[in-house]
Amino acid sequence: MLTALDWVYLGLLLFGIGWAGILFIGGELGTDGDHDFHFGDHGAAHHELPADISAEADLGPSHDALSGHAADHGAHLSPLSPIVLSTAIGSLGAFGLIARHFFRLPDTVGLPLALLGGVVLGAITFWFYGKIVLGAQGSSTISLADFYGATGTVITPIPANGTGEVSLIVRGQRVNVPARSATGEAIPRNALVIVQEVQGPTALVRPTR
Repeated sequence: MLTALDWVYLGLLLFGIGWAGILFIGGELGTDGDHDFHFGDHGAAHHELPADISAEADLGPSHDALSGHAADHGAHLSPLSPIVLSTAIGSLGAFGLIARHFFRLPDTVGLPLALLGGVVLGAITFWFYGKIVLGAQGSSTISLADFYGATGTVITPIPANGTGEVSLIVRGQRVNVPARSATGEAIPRNALVIVQEVQGPTALVRPTR
């Protein structure tokens, strides 16, 4: 028969598993996020691509003159983040049940061991996601030159003489930037575009077709 402490351990185990499952389904375990990128004053540098450049063209290395203007999207994980806490709580419950029903340890020994196990598993999770998963995703640095020739999708329609917004893939990251039409023609939502120029805080784009 399960005691009150057994139910506590079981509840912690199920709560931790359920919380981690919700985080996983919700995509919070390291999915790619959208970043709003601001070119700043250095974006005023005018670099125009040849008119016949294709969306698949290889632009080669970034310009050295622009290499100092970078935006680092490094990701950081808090020790109190949901994934760390859910792992620690679930582990506490699991180790508590194992100590009581597998090793038959007294509560005065099993409870401290369960707490220690939860802390250790939480620390391992913190290290794994913080250093490996998120570190790998946030390690790339985006420079202004990386935007030339980048392709993406219009997320806010671009009027003929106005500004909209595009979502671009730059160095493996998705970034959102204000954009104007390089051809002077309106570009509808969901149209595929390529960055032809960068002027001030705005990317000048044209349809890829």
